[in-house]
Amino acid sequence: MTTPTFPPPSPALPSALPSALSSATPSALPSATESRPQSPTLAWRTPAGAAFVALPHRRHLRSAAGIADQVLDEVGQAVEGERAESDVSRINRNAGSMVPVQPLTLRLVQIALDAARTTRGAVDLTIGRAVAEPGSRTDDYRSVRVDRTLVRVGVPDGVRLDLTATATSWAADESARRIQRRYGEAVLVGVGSDLASAGTPSAPWRVEVSETAGTPGVPTSLANGGMATASALGHRWSTPDGTLVHHVLDPRTGAPATGGCRTATVWARTALTARLAGAWALVDPHAAIGWIAERRLSARLVDAGGGVSHLGDWPAPSLDEAA
Repeated sequence: MTTPTFPPPSPALPSALPSALSSATPSALPSATESRPQSPTLAWRTPAGAAFVALPHRRHLRSAAGIADQVLDEVGQAVEGERAESDVSRINRNAGSMVPVQPLTLRLVQIALDAARTTRGAVDLTIGRAVAEPGSRTDDYRSVRVDRTLVRVGVPDGVRLDLTATATSWAADESARRIQRRYGEAVLVGVGSDLASAGTPSAPWRVEVSETAGTPGVPTSLANGGMATASALGHRWSTPDGTLVHHVLDPRTGAPATGGCRTATVWARTALTARLAGAWALVDPHAAIGWIAERRLSARLVDAGGGVSHLGDWPAPSLDEAA
């Protein structure tokens, strides 16, 4: 294992720590973990980004894609910020009140809160205000209120939720689980830059990892579990003063993250875990690297200068070899 070199962590970090992904338009987010399976594959566009399903046989392909598309639509109705009547949009519009939501929304909010606690706030669902108003600091995830009995969620005035960093990867995992349960076959599902597999393929899925969609990738494989890429290169633009910025926000400042890691691809048991680890690495690589190593995950990291480092056994060949 090579040891990556990043700048030292910032001192005296506030309690409201960063989230690694903003809710930029899905088409602008990086699709940097891309499948090149030899098995039959069906791809389509969704509000969450490019999606595909790969199976060993073609006979269930269209119906399997329908299952995945249904999951993505369910998640979109729950948390998609671009949908005016999604539960998260209603929560944001009614800040200061407890808002009745559907059970799936409650579950996704809880998943996002668990991710925030796991990453010590580095993947923070209250990133929404900083996304809408660049330069605004993120509010603490501890301000989110969840009423499990009455199935309600609320945030204080001025707080906006954005579940981009966790909801799409959960949807990829859930799609793979449902398809595998339905047909009993190995399946690979891709949504944006998240890959989720279920079942045991006869041979590992062939995958290419790159920093941005459409650029030459590094071939690797995925036998099981999930893989996700977070990259600061996927969506960049210039400010009026000519400064080049990207979509990965640091809620401590509301500005693009400058942690020293520009791209992180992580293998884990699920796409959700891979996503939060990769997102965390872009904002606070020191803490994320320790967490990745402790859990014996695998990662490919690219620093600000383009140097590549690997953590663990890249790619991890088997779940049996990971804790």
